[in-house]
Amino acid sequence: MRAELILFGKPIDLSRQHRRRILVVCVYAALLLALASLAWFASTPSNLLVGSTYVFFFTLGINYVLLGGYARSGLIRAFANTPPPETARTPFIPLALRVRPIEIVDTEWRNDERELQVRDRAHYSAYQVVSITLVFIWLLNSWTISPLRFVKWWPQTIVHDTASLLALVGVLLSITLPQAIILWREPDMAELPLDDEN
Repeated sequence: MRAELILFGKPIDLSRQHRRRILVVCVYAALLLALASLAWFASTPSNLLVGSTYVFFFTLGINYVLLGGYARSGLIRAFANTPPPETARTPFIPLALRVRPIEIVDTEWRNDERELQVRDRAHYSAYQVVSITLVFIWLLNSWTISPLRFVKWWPQTIVHDTASLLALVGVLLSITLPQAIILWREPDMAELPLDDEN
């Protein structure tokens, strides 16, 4: 995990747990505001689809800039333990000259065993929440096709719109929740020792 985030050229220290928790709360407040405005202003299914697309890409942007995990930027290192594309290339020298291997420092992108364990635990916790969301979507869809129609006083469009919004919530949680769990649970980072001027 990175200790600082650079936004608009200004470094923001996020080595303390309470600052990372404030960031997680702000991210989910922004997503909740986007979902609430989508639910309020979407009057037709096509508006709901277009608005869902905007909220989805807004979430991908937040994930790329702030959270990381599935991207190379943000606070969390990339979950994929593969080198970035610019370090994965080998030099091409024409005329079959002798090629010396380039030393690639993998401490910038490779996760250690502890980070892998934290990542796996965060994914396990996150996908339990996502599976609960899928159960609610399944129940709403079952109610609409059931001959008994448990919810007879709800119009079909409200049930379908609610199922669509719940599906969007499940997608947004699957994108952001593992990183949010890691940022929320990790303790304060150790202070870096200052170099002595002796």
